[in-house]
Amino acid sequence: MAKRPTIAPILKILPLVVAGILVGEWLDTEAWQSALSAAICVACAVVWRRKRVANAYMALAVVLVAMTSTTLRQTPTDLTYDKPITTTATITSVPVEQGRWRVCDATIVSGGQKYKVSLRTDTALVAPILGQRGELNTMVRELPANSYGRLMSRRGYSAFCYTYRSGDWTPTEQTSSPAIWAKRCQQRLAGRIDLLGLSNDQASVVKAMALGWRSQMDSELKEAYSRSGCAHLLAISGLHVGIVAMLVWALLWFMPIVGRKGHVWRSWLTMAVMVIYAVVTSMSPSVLRATLMFCSAQIGLSMGSTRSSVAALCTALSLMLLIRPNNLFDISFQLSAVAVVGILAVYKTLRSKLMTSSVPLNAMVATILIGLCSMIATLPLVAHTFGIVGVAGVASNPVVILSANILVLGTLGWSILPIEPLRGIVSWVIGNVAHIQNKFVAAISAIEHLKIEVTLSSEVVVSCYVLIIGTIAWWCFGKDRTKWIALNFAY
Repeated sequence: MAKRPTIAPILKILPLVVAGILVGEWLDTEAWQSALSAAICVACAVVWRRKRVANAYMALAVVLVAMTSTTLRQTPTDLTYDKPITTTATITSVPVEQGRWRVCDATIVSGGQKYKVSLRTDTALVAPILGQRGELNTMVRELPANSYGRLMSRRGYSAFCYTYRSGDWTPTEQTSSPAIWAKRCQQRLAGRIDLLGLSNDQASVVKAMALGWRSQMDSELKEAYSRSGCAHLLAISGLHVGIVAMLVWALLWFMPIVGRKGHVWRSWLTMAVMVIYAVVTSMSPSVLRATLMFCSAQIGLSMGSTRSSVAALCTALSLMLLIRPNNLFDISFQLSAVAVVGILAVYKTLRSKLMTSSVPLNAMVATILIGLCSMIATLPLVAHTFGIVGVAGVASNPVVILSANILVLGTLGWSILPIEPLRGIVSWVIGNVAHIQNKFVAAISAIEHLKIEVTLSSEVVVSCYVLIIGTIAWWCFGKDRTKWIALNFAY
């Protein structure tokens, strides 16, 4: 009998990390206390001879480490609100015009401590520039006490800052940091796309899909993608990471035949490129999760071993939560994690039952099944957060995934290697594909019957996921449970 693949101990660590974050949110403790307790637990686990007791100490250590990270990552809120202040500020993102305001991220210094703020400058004033540092005369406003304010706080923002008069922002020097460098790379690549001479709608879509650059997209186009169930195309995610990885893997096709360790070098070079791509595209939760999963799989392949997809997912989620505990409460992180779990849970089983002798038909069925699995998995969460459920995404997946491959590959290829003689044909291909995709999305979004307005309470959402997990568990522990586990969770 074939050995059943194992997904421990990573699968056991993730719940401990989540528990530690929740306890850290609930208890008011100092970081040094939980860190010292974690070190003591690790020491006890090392010296204790009984395996069960040692494992218990290690489990408690994981919880305490997550508590420490949660305490250290809490957003500071001790600014003096609703009063003008003069401070030193550094612009950390590219300003985007939103009505009367020009909005960007900045870090300010007050009382010797740094705070991340959303800076809003009147469009009649001189625009700040990414990387500028200067003197800021501003009015500090507290974040609103609603879901938007809580989300901003979870993402590290301490306040809103406003400038109304000339002279409120006086730049003094240009600065740089790894984060600012990554933003500048993203800005430069986006500038190369402008050389193609695309219309605003076409350029904004391809920039969002290839680089995560959504500052130029108007609200009407964003709304159309959201209503059609295709909003996932505009956020760099596993789909985009997979397309880029496929491109890099193809470009390095020759390496396995160069030397005995060529396949290992190809894996490591591909991982390096994917990490750079994640950094340049702002490292959103979805792209970070996909990149970590990809790197985990590549490490396994380069070492000549296979790894469980569930283990790779749990590793990625655990690392993301330990580095940034507030991800647990971020809707982007939640949707990304739940969608992948839904795909891993049932996709391979359903695909095996629907395979045909036609390769094109199998590809179409596969894309529909992926959309269906992710939609069902995220449906309760989407209904709870946004109050609307779009079912059009399942039917539109085969079309938009084909166009996404063309747009992402073509746009990134041009951004990296803008070969002037090819500009005309690249512009024609990308422009027409983007135009067709936008028209298709607009047509789908206009069909009223493909979206349902419904809002679920937290209790109903929890009940839905308990029911889904129970159904999967019942299926898993049926007569063919070993076959089911091997089919779905083996890499």
